[in-house]
Amino acid sequence: MDKSEYNNSSGLSTGKVSFAEIPAPFLRLNTNDFILEANSKASELLGYKHNSIKSKLFTHFMFSNDISLYRLSKINLIENRHDQSVEIHLNTAQGNVIFVRVNLSININDEITVILTDISIQKKIENAQTFLLGYSWNDNNQDFFNELVMYLSRSLEAEFAAIYRKVSENNAESVAIFADGEFAPTSVININDTPFNSANLNVSSFINSVRYFFPNDKTIQAYQAESFTGIILRGARGKTVGYISVMSKNSIPDTSIHEMMLKQVSIRAAAEVEYLESESFFKACHNANRAMFDSKTEDELLQKVCDIIVRDCGYQLIWIGFIDDTPEKNIIPVVSSGFEQGYLQKLQISLHDKQRGNGPSATSVKTGKPVVISNMQTDPSFAPWRDEAIKRGYASSISLPLKTPDNIMGVIAIYSSLSDGFSEDNVKMLSELATFLSQGLYILRLKSKISTQ
Repeated sequence: MDKSEYNNSSGLSTGKVSFAEIPAPFLRLNTNDFILEANSKASELLGYKHNSIKSKLFTHFMFSNDISLYRLSKINLIENRHDQSVEIHLNTAQGNVIFVRVNLSININDEITVILTDISIQKKIENAQTFLLGYSWNDNNQDFFNELVMYLSRSLEAEFAAIYRKVSENNAESVAIFADGEFAPTSVININDTPFNSANLNVSSFINSVRYFFPNDKTIQAYQAESFTGIILRGARGKTVGYISVMSKNSIPDTSIHEMMLKQVSIRAAAEVEYLESESFFKACHNANRAMFDSKTEDELLQKVCDIIVRDCGYQLIWIGFIDDTPEKNIIPVVSSGFEQGYLQKLQISLHDKQRGNGPSATSVKTGKPVVISNMQTDPSFAPWRDEAIKRGYASSISLPLKTPDNIMGVIAIYSSLSDGFSEDNVKMLSELATFLSQGLYILRLKSKISTQ
């Protein structure tokens, strides 16, 4: 057979075609694995100039562990004269690793024809699916996050991989970082300084020079990153809940594999970040219930509950106020926790005031229902307190009534640094907590009344 043509004796075609015209990466070998001919597609796949791999051993490009797999397929091919297929790793001239499917055929002259199919992306996606299936929803959150960043770093050959959860309008806190082969401490990033701030839809990618484009990104600068791929994590209602990023100190040819991998894991990662938030609420409710049983006085109970909600749920500020006995019916804050900085002194809430009596806390007391301010900057009912709240980084709030069987005695107000910081689930859980607190206060007051009789 002419070396520039192949026909149906190889089992690959029904007619003669010029060797150079074969659209797939194609090699012709002798039975000792020396390359007799390679088309331009094969040379390009392996990162070499056309014809420069001629006379080399095909096994020279293989992982040592894969050579035995290939040779077993070749033996079956020669002995049985039936086409064979095997999946192996190949090293390219640039030092990259590709995963290929090798289809082997043999002709009447005992020349082996090889078609190579790059299945690197397919395999990485399959491996990602296998990884995700390996973690049930009952597994520990932190174990999942740690394993995921380590998996992404190693499978994408990136020195840095991290998962962040959004904690304020401009900031995100890491839940897991794997860098230079080890786990790194928790850190906080300013989203405005990062490539996430310029992400088109969900994904942001840079094949090189990323540290020159983002000089204020402390993480990129600290790790001297050259390439970057990141994805925004969206929760069940489309809200941004976190981020994943992978970085390398080297430039990369393209980011398609990185993007596909991050998309593959992002849905599960977003769900885990949201679950982390729910877990914090459950923890807060549990600890608050314990505080109700352990507290001896009303002041002790109120302070403990405030501290627990700020600590376990990560809110900026919480305060509890009661209605006084004056004709104006003022709501007087009696306890607080978190970043307050004199804010409570400027509240001056009165149920009968035209302006300051129609805000979220007064409305919650009047209606006996939760009131959510999703965006303090735009909600007109929050106008009297807007400037002071924005100065302190508050963005949204929820006010919940404290009820007794006979009346409404006060309100619990919680502030978040995120706009739209209270989901429907958050509202339900915090409403339950407010109910438990109301019951605890009622019992303490009842005990105090009985003891004084």
